[in-house]
Amino acid sequence: MTFMAHLAELRKRLVQALLAVGLMTIVSFFFYQRILDVLAEPYIRAVEGERLAFFQPTEAFSLALRVSLWSGLVLASPVVIY
Repeated sequence: MTFMAHLAELRKRLVQALLAVGLMTIVSFFFYQRILDVLAEPYIRAVEGERLAFFQPTEAFSLALRVSLWSGLVLASPVVIY
């Protein structure tokens, strides 16, 4: 394989990985409340009567995006690793 062929293969695999992460992030965004409930359950059990608090107006949306992105990355990891 020539150097240019290697670069073309690298580009193809990077695009596939980014598309997989993007698609899984979008799918995860629809389920982020369920994912957040699973992640926050140990905290809610440990500190009875307390809930998660948001201190800035955009923090709830930012949390939704972060949870979606991380879960999308986890779900797309087989494609990214391959």
